[in-house]
Order: sequence, then C-alpha cells, then structure tokens
Amino acid sequence: SEGAGEGSGGAEKVTAAAASAARRLPVALRGMMRAAVENGNCVCGICGDPPQNPAISSCCTRTFCGDCISLHVSPAGAAAKGSGSGVGADLGVDGFVCPSCGTTLLHTHIHAAAALIVADSSAGPSGSAKPGAKGGRGGSRG
Repeated sequence: SEGAGEGSGGAEKVTAAAASAARRLPVALRGMMRAAVENGNCVCGICGDPPQNPAISSCCTRTFCGDCISLHVSPAGAAAKGSGSGVGADLGVDGFVCPSCGTTLLHTHIHAAAALIVADSSAGPSGSAKPGAKGGRGGSRG
C-alpha cells in the first residue's frame, strides 16, 4: 500500500511525523523549499529528471525524486544491516553527499514537498499556529 496513488502528483499521504518535522523548520526555509519545487524548473539531483513525489533537502533546497533519494538516505530508525547490494548499499544508513552543496545528507535533511504543504497549511500564514488553537483557551473575543 506504500505505492498506492504513486502517480497522483498532488497530495500524497503525509505522516504526522513528516508534517511535524516540516513544521519545525524555520518558516522562511520552508518557503524556499516549497518554491524550489513549485517553480517547475527543478530536476532531481540524482537522476536528472523532473522530480516525482518531490523531496527537498533543507541544507540547500536541492530537489530529488522521493524514490531516488530514498535509495540513498534511509528513513529514521532504519538499520544498515542487511542492506544488500542495492544502489545505496555502500553508503550506510546516512551517508549520501548532496550533489549541490556537499553536505552529508541525513534523513532529517530531507522533507517531502507534500509534508511542507501540510505544515504550511496547518501553521497558518504566520507559521505560529499550534495544533488545537481554534479559539480554544484564553477567552479572547475579537
């Protein structure tokens, strides 16, 4: 079920953890990362094609296909043992060097474009809204 809706291009399923990680990024950086994908002039830093299920690095806003970067940078908690002879097998769990800026990319540097969109939509225009902040406590009226 991970591959479901692969070609939809729009709103991929975003985990709460991915949205939360994106929300922790500075608002200005989130905006630059989204702009890197939304301007339509980007290519994957690995395969050179327009990114499918785009993911953006927070180090320099380099875009990648979600599938391409996942071969090189494992998600949090993944173990390097038994990685076999796949494309990124010799790189370990975290050890892919960004082709744009030379930063060793960790899973924490990579954010799905869909997660950035969710983070921005739930943070509001100022980026300061907190979950459950719909008027709730404080009694402020107007």
